Amino acid sequence: MKTIARTALLLVTLGGASSLFAEPQIYGIGVKSCGDYVDTSAALRDGKQEQMLEMHNFISWFIGFASAISVGTGEDVLHDTSAEAMTVWFEEYCAANPAEPFAIAGVELLNSLRQP
Repeated sequence: MKTIARTALLLVTLGGASSLFAEPQIYGIGVKSCGDYVDTSAALRDGKQEQMLEMHNFISWFIGFASAISVGTGEDVLHDTSAEAMTVWFEEYCAANPAEPFAIAGVELLNSLRQP
């Protein structure tokens, strides 16, 4: 019950009660495709350091997204997962699902961390 109350409070605070029934929106780099993530990762491996900021943006967006989920649910959704482990997971998932939005990859990573 406590988790539901926190989540409802977060939703009301962020967007008003009417947003409880609105279609969720994704903002920022989360709307980019998994293919964009894979391209950024490949460019970094090829020594294109100018892609470091783009990779930082992907990972920072996800950490912010995961933090919001943690606050809303009262759970540690990342379970001390390292940034390196996240990037490896995203690389594999996104290579297999290049058309998916990066936000969906983030949701799938969080779902995989919930598995026992």
